[in-house]
Amino acid sequence: MRWIDLIRKQGKALIAIEGFLLVAILGMIDYATGEELFFLEFYLLPIILLTWFVSETAGVIGCLASGVFWFIDDVMGRPIHGGLFTPYYNVFLKMLVFIVFTRILAALKRALDREKAAEQENVRHELEIARKVQEGLFPQVLPPIKSLDYFGVCEAANEVGGDYYDFLLLPNQALGVAVGDVSGKGISSALLMANLQAMLRSNALLYPDLNHLVGDINNLLYRSNNTGKYATFFYGIYESQTRRFFYVNAGHNPPLLLRKGAIKHLDSSGTVIGLFKDREYKQIQVQLERGDLLVLFTDGLIEARNLKEEEYGEERVSGWMAQTSGLSAKEFISSLLTNVKTFVGTAPQHDDLTVVAMKVI
Repeated sequence: MRWIDLIRKQGKALIAIEGFLLVAILGMIDYATGEELFFLEFYLLPIILLTWFVSETAGVIGCLASGVFWFIDDVMGRPIHGGLFTPYYNVFLKMLVFIVFTRILAALKRALDREKAAEQENVRHELEIARKVQEGLFPQVLPPIKSLDYFGVCEAANEVGGDYYDFLLLPNQALGVAVGDVSGKGISSALLMANLQAMLRSNALLYPDLNHLVGDINNLLYRSNNTGKYATFFYGIYESQTRRFFYVNAGHNPPLLLRKGAIKHLDSSGTVIGLFKDREYKQIQVQLERGDLLVLFTDGLIEARNLKEEEYGEERVSGWMAQTSGLSAKEFISSLLTNVKTFVGTAPQHDDLTVVAMKVI
């Protein structure tokens, strides 16, 4: 409940102060109103507050503090009772009942905490299994391609993510290269990512051109998607013999092509997939050359933030490409991610981060 979360946000020290202050206020009101009003049940409120949100020890101390005010009110501030020990007995009995209540309440909280911890452990275990399954969906072996050095990495922000990259060995020493980013985070995005991978791998050899391939994948994803999610998607085919690269960019971040110190963008040729039915996509051809470095990425790279909320940005990616163009594809990605982590520092990773590097040789 919202009010419970609001109390927890105050911190144990402040809650303890509030609890003991409430005991003192009740004690003074109880003494001032005399025997006409009965305030005993109201003391339960600070006891519950101290026991549940601070500790059992704090709750017991709250009971003892209440007992002090009961002693002042019943023994010191009231006429002498018929029995000499009656007021002492009353104060002791009330404290004993409150302490027993505190112990029972603390035991209940510990039982609930254990149950909650067990549920969280089960969730963590299931997410760990899901993470391992998802890691297995990424390319485990990179088939050698003449005239191309390539590599890819995906770092999920949580246990599972919605980023996707893939390499497909095609006939005639061609290589299919895919990068995608499913909207949102968590299990639903990861499932849609796995669905996208299955659709691409099962249809990659069925279409002579990429515009029809991506169009069909879009419709398949649209029909199987009832969550309103979508994916940005880039898919290209590299021909090792001619060094030609055919691609469709479905609303994805434009990959960066470094050639002789200059940066070129491989811009979008259609909208995102999975959100609209019967979309058209345009296949684009680029002639690559020896020494070219092509970098594909998701927005988790350029939107990586440091503690000042500054983004890493595309300019830093371009600058790093120019500085490290002599490295292999794997070395380049390693150096780039190291540079990103240095920039981000201790700030948490807020989005999945995927990078694919292709170096023409």
